[in-house]
Amino acid sequence: MNISIVVVTHNRVTALCELLESIAKQSVEPFEVIIVNDAGESVDFVERLYSELPIRVIHLKENVKH
Repeated sequence: MNISIVVVTHNRVTALCELLESIAKQSVEPFEVIIVNDAGESVDFVERLYSELPIRVIHLKENVKH
């Protein structure tokens, strides 16, 4: 079973880290975790910090008000 998780974030680094911690503890590993950064502060560090997860970050240049 392939599970993809898509997360949209804008300046919510603490909440994003809490979410990724929770995902990392699950018994079923996701196929991919896509983080859409809605023109907020950088979240590039999550790929290094949570290297056990298949994370891909997409950066939006303008805030689309998720």
